[in-house]
Amino acid sequence: MNGFNSGHFELSLRDTLDNSIKDEVRITFDNHELSSLHRREDVNRFPATFELAAFPKGRWTVFIQPTTYRALTSGLFINVPSDGTTKPDPITLFIHAHLAKPLFPNVSTVFADVKWEDLKTLLNNSSFQEKTGEPLWELLINDKPLLAASVLNLYARTKAVTLRTEKTIFSYFQKIKNIEQDRLFVIVDNTLLSDVRATEILKPASGLLHKFPDPFKRVEKNGSFKTSEKTGNVQVTFAENSTTGETMVDTDVDDHAGIKHAFDVLRHVFTGEKTHPYDIHQILTFFYKDRISLGYDLVPR
Repeated sequence: MNGFNSGHFELSLRDTLDNSIKDEVRITFDNHELSSLHRREDVNRFPATFELAAFPKGRWTVFIQPTTYRALTSGLFINVPSDGTTKPDPITLFIHAHLAKPLFPNVSTVFADVKWEDLKTLLNNSSFQEKTGEPLWELLINDKPLLAASVLNLYARTKAVTLRTEKTIFSYFQKIKNIEQDRLFVIVDNTLLSDVRATEILKPASGLLHKFPDPFKRVEKNGSFKTSEKTGNVQVTFAENSTTGETMVDTDVDDHAGIKHAFDVLRHVFTGEKTHPYDIHQILTFFYKDRISLGYDLVPR
């Protein structure tokens, strides 16, 4: 290689499920010693191996610019030996939320497969935009995919939190009252508040920013709780209807601080915009691989 020692660098890029990504990726190699060695490569299959100048000219910064996946905030620093291959740990990339396509379980699957029995029951008891049961799920997956993703994210996340009663948070859910892309408003069994207060799994949190529809009033004292994980944590904020005696929870996954932590860990850019359910999907599949199954996949469009 132009009179220099050469070695090899193997780059592995994966999605949050540990599958090798398939994307058009521009790889830029900047040599720390000689600018004449700088170069670019366009790659669409991984892992990929590159021959590069090695020691003593083997210090490089590698910039990774995907098309469908989020770019990293900084380059990758490598030292290429003259007698082998530099092989860093695989790098996990997130699909850009606006370039992702969800693959949801269809109506017949959710309403026939026993593994979805508890979600089916909730949908049958719920009403959203004058739809309930099967028509409701069909509306969500066909016309409102962000809301369908929100439902599945929160369904899976609340099923992964078991209280001292040995019941999951989800098992207290009775009917959905409203769906937003980052939260669910759900009527719950009235015992959930006391059961959450009695557990150490969820810690008291601020509920000041959580708004409820009239006539529900937020429980102001010891009425909001979240799990303690740094990212992908679930928060439940309680409100009560003094006339009917019903209890409602505003349930959401993560907050902007937790999302930012996740992207900092993975060295991805976080924009600070409203939480996107496809980002939540990828955070949960990456950080909770052994605990949570979301029941749907994301693929590049």
